[in-house]
Amino acid sequence: VLARVRAVPAKGAANSALLAVLARALNVPKRSVTIASGGGSRVKRIQIAGDGESISGIIDQWPKLS
Repeated sequence: VLARVRAVPAKGAANSALLAVLARALNVPKRSVTIASGGGSRVKRIQIAGDGESISGIIDQWPKLS
């Protein structure tokens, strides 16, 4: 997934904004979305807690990058 946020990458603001956007898009609480790795990098691995089938269904509906 490619995501962009407008928050500056200072004091974790961009990371927090990214987690909030993903939580909203996936219809899960913010606490269910965490950065598994890459917190200080442009490329991140995100962990999402919740109903895997429901989350997969939402992600499958997102536009595909070509």
